[in-house]
Amino acid sequence: VFVLIIIVSIIIGLTFTVFATNFGSIFKIFSKKDNVDELVIKPTKPILNSIDESTNKEYINISGYSQKDNEIQLYVNGPEIFRTNTDENGQFEFNNVKLINGRNVVFVKATNQKGYQSDASDNLIITLDRKEPEIEIESPKDEDNIKNLNKRITIKGKINEKSSLKINDQVAIVKPDLT
Repeated sequence: VFVLIIIVSIIIGLTFTVFATNFGSIFKIFSKKDNVDELVIKPTKPILNSIDESTNKEYINISGYSQKDNEIQLYVNGPEIFRTNTDENGQFEFNNVKLINGRNVVFVKATNQKGYQSDASDNLIITLDRKEPEIEIESPKDEDNIKNLNKRITIKGKINEKSSLKINDQVAIVKPDLT
């Protein structure tokens, strides 16, 4: 029984070897070059660095990383708009990428030196919103006299949409009910 298992294993291994070298090129797994089998390896999909989901800036920078010596193609809302190469660490950056008003879908692909292209990166969804949120401050009132400015001051109010809010360059806490 043990000898039979070994013989069957050898036959299966030889069958796979013959299939891979003779028929594998149909599936772009192997390709023949100078009578030597060469494994075709496409680049791994690039990774985009995280970025704010919403912005009021029409032009942004997009960066990420892939394998070194790859060409990176940037796609915004469908068409390819820029190309760049990764540096020696595999990093890349696109500067001054123009967004359209509303929802923008951004992704990249990588092409290695042999011309093989990766799958698309995960999409970044970036919303360009140039309309300022409406802010209603309930307290303190315009004419209120505030004493002891060395302590924390509570400002109460509402905004009309989910936003990041800064007061005197300090991030303000906005509750889920937008107060």
